[in-house]
Amino acid sequence: MLELRNLILAYGKQIVLQALDVSIEDREFFSLLGRSGCGKTTLIKAIAGLHPLAGGSILLNGKDTAGLPPEKRNTAVLFQDIRLFPHLSVEDNVAYGLRMQGMPRKERRRKAGGMLEAVGLSGMEKRPVDALSGGQQQRVALARALILRPAILLLDEPFSSLDMDLRRAMRDLLKGLHTNLGLTTLLVTHDIGEAMLLSDRIAILDTERLVCCDTPGALLNKPEAAPYLEAWRKDLEDQQRLL
Repeated sequence: MLELRNLILAYGKQIVLQALDVSIEDREFFSLLGRSGCGKTTLIKAIAGLHPLAGGSILLNGKDTAGLPPEKRNTAVLFQDIRLFPHLSVEDNVAYGLRMQGMPRKERRRKAGGMLEAVGLSGMEKRPVDALSGGQQQRVALARALILRPAILLLDEPFSSLDMDLRRAMRDLLKGLHTNLGLTTLLVTHDIGEAMLLSDRIAILDTERLVCCDTPGALLNKPEAAPYLEAWRKDLEDQQRLL
């Protein structure tokens, strides 16, 4: 369980988010929805230990993470910039975290093979990552994030650079892995449709604050959510007219 208690985030004197209280349950798929610049990425970085807190606390399974370095938080982050190692093979990219933990090569190869099978890349272990398509590279990055079995998977708009078909395929893959592996997942997105399709609950953020938080169905009936959902409703209507 992840708990954000009276959280305040800032860059110098500029407040990004304040008085944020949110709890994310084990195995929940939770999305942070909001316009660019509303603090979504900063929040992901704070949870991962990559951005300091200006106030409040972050608890993971009841333990305050204050002072813990990123490698001690048992979180995994997948950014839009997937940051694969170009000099390593697919297998070695996926197994990199296990290598840093000192796991013997035979065991980490076995685990990497299993994770590559889970993301649909069996047989590509020895390929250089720069020989893969963009969608395949995203799958490698996802496998690398998941192989350490993090307590929470943090996703910062990882599929926004993909075309619509690839993005849809990655959404389906992510949802399946979330369910099959029993993940706790926190997704940052500005895509309302993506959040609605994937999430158990959604938190809508705006300048410095939490607007509301609820299930996708309940958000449709919240007046405070209406301005943020209107664009999504219009897109749905446009799509239905084309069918």
